[in-house]
Amino acid sequence: MHAFPDCRTANSSAAFDRSDTARDTAVLLTEIWEGVLGRSDLEPDANFFDLGGDSLLATQLFAEIEAKFGAELPPDLIFETPTIENMARILDAELKPEAPSALITMKSGEEGPPLFVIPGAPGSALQLGQVVSKISEPIPVYAIKPKGSDGVEAPLETIEAMAEHCIEHILSVRRQGPYFLTGYSLGGVVAFEIARRLAAAGHDVPLLLLLDSYPNERSWSLRCHVNVLASGLLRAAGELRMRRASEMAHYLGERCRGLLQYVSRAAIARATQDSLEDVAPNLRRVYAATERAASRYRPGCYDGRILFFQASKIALLEPRQPAMVWKRFVGEIETCRLLGDHLTMLTDHAETTAAALSQYIERLRAAKPASRSLGTASAKKPSQSASGSAISLAAANLLSLMHV
Repeated sequence: MHAFPDCRTANSSAAFDRSDTARDTAVLLTEIWEGVLGRSDLEPDANFFDLGGDSLLATQLFAEIEAKFGAELPPDLIFETPTIENMARILDAELKPEAPSALITMKSGEEGPPLFVIPGAPGSALQLGQVVSKISEPIPVYAIKPKGSDGVEAPLETIEAMAEHCIEHILSVRRQGPYFLTGYSLGGVVAFEIARRLAAAGHDVPLLLLLDSYPNERSWSLRCHVNVLASGLLRAAGELRMRRASEMAHYLGERCRGLLQYVSRAAIARATQDSLEDVAPNLRRVYAATERAASRYRPGCYDGRILFFQASKIALLEPRQPAMVWKRFVGEIETCRLLGDHLTMLTDHAETTAAALSQYIERLRAAKPASRSLGTASAKKPSQSASGSAISLAAANLLSLMHV
């Protein structure tokens, strides 16, 4: 299982002294922002992400705010209050959200097909903040957080229930399609189930984008497992030849542990063994519940198309070709390989990822609505459609962006 961007929440007993009338909220916030971002002379209407902010800095920012003001605000609030002046209004009015909505507006936009983002476990929208902030298309973008991320409700225990939770919020924004969907890591598995259910209900899903996302290994074909293991062993043998003698024992030990973990995931459902010490307790529960749900999930068939963004730096025991996993479940799959690994494709290479996504969205928005639907459920696999042509054309245009 992949690691995930840091979503820890800090706690502090230090609180803002309201008797300090000489220094108002905006001044104190400006000092905090300048310290976190390492910049000076910030304007009150400057956007956090335009100033170089990212998910880790947002987490640090809200920890500093809690320490100074005694207000524990969710880091995802940065999308609703991305400027000092907006954040100051909330703190001045003491409007600590009682029950933060699961639906987060990550980017405002024109009327039209919105993009709904399903973050990976444990469900923080900050994971995709840098990518979304760089999307050039003028469409609205929403993230949907999982139940339990607020620390009040219990996390859901099946992918199907998680999909229904998301669909409820999707329909609250737009009652009819078309819908653009994307999911990162385990969030992509949830997005896949959402697309299946929306398509079965007759909705148009022109875009289902999976960001480096696979169902659990127990749903892979035997041929896929053989291919992954064979290519992984060949790669490991090549890497071993490049190691010094003193490093070989450690390297072999690490590779053997990785192999055992792979086999255990492929053989049995298990609770997460990943280290979650640095994650807030509520998000730790969500992460564990999501991984348990993913380990039990068996994908059904989806007659639409998947667009798959694959990180160019592939882990040792991962498929070289995403189609080897997904083709048994979908009508068609198109793969676009992007710079970075599972994490850095959203951070260090966020601009490239956003540019690729923007090109696909641009082509689909330009396609005629009557001919772009890929989401209608049927008994046979769909033929190449207008949206399929748009995706293929966008893929060709992306060659100039890729350096892999």
